[in-house]
Amino acid sequence: MTAPTSRGSFWLSATVATGLAVFTIAVDGVDTRVIEAGPRDAPPLVCLHGTGGHAEAFIRNLGAFSAGHHVLAYDLPAHGWSSAPERSYEIDGYGQHLDAFLDAFGLPEATLVGQSLGGWIACAYAVQHPDRVTGLVLVGAGGNTFDPAVMARLRDSSMAAVENPAAAVVRDRVALLFAGPVRTDDELVACRRAIYSRPGAVGAMRKALALQTPEIRRRNLFTRWADIGAPALLVWGRQDRVTPLSSGEEIAAAIPASRLVVLDEAGHWPQFERPEAFNDAVLPFLAELLADDRARPRAG
Repeated sequence: MTAPTSRGSFWLSATVATGLAVFTIAVDGVDTRVIEAGPRDAPPLVCLHGTGGHAEAFIRNLGAFSAGHHVLAYDLPAHGWSSAPERSYEIDGYGQHLDAFLDAFGLPEATLVGQSLGGWIACAYAVQHPDRVTGLVLVGAGGNTFDPAVMARLRDSSMAAVENPAAAVVRDRVALLFAGPVRTDDELVACRRAIYSRPGAVGAMRKALALQTPEIRRRNLFTRWADIGAPALLVWGRQDRVTPLSSGEEIAAAIPASRLVVLDEAGHWPQFERPEAFNDAVLPFLAELLADDRARPRAG
């Protein structure tokens, strides 16, 4: 993929990140597209996006994050520019891919930043592999909601966009992410149009939307919030129309070592819509994790 370089481009803003690279690697049978930034010997920060999304969800955070971390944001299987082989597209399947992803980069542990579906995956993984997760940043995280109307709206708008990736249709889908339509970013619409126009995009989207099917979602709902031992920062947009703030409040109350930050004038993508405020909320938490890690007794 060629990065747009127009004035005001979110890709142009990302060039302040050190070591910026975009590439594809094979992970657990999936050709996985990765955006990398920061020194490779720095503490790892792995970013997981939401349903129907892609790694550009974090493009406006790379500069801030890469100052102290090795940042790896990747397209989930059947999402973005990653491939969509026959495999599980339920939470355990995504967790298996995440486990293999960490192995592929030689990372025994990492801090996970999970937005929407990515937060759901990160929480489940943190319970299953507590030794591999040093901290969690959960952004409009899914896993505890079952709203048929929201699920249907997400399914219908996503399928409409991939079946007819005209600018107006894709803009309607992207608008769900923000506090208001005026926030919709033209470059983001163009990026989505390119993804949705790829050969096989319709079949990939059907796989990506598996968890929006009621019977599949019901059996994947996450209930083990109290078993999460890693420190967690929750960041929510007050105007989130996909995963409401009440859901974030419930999750924050259930995770033992957690706190919630609410950003005004932000929807389901606060990290993109209000990047400065988001980064200002997250960077001190990441610094605390690093300080705690340095103070942790080492074997031997």
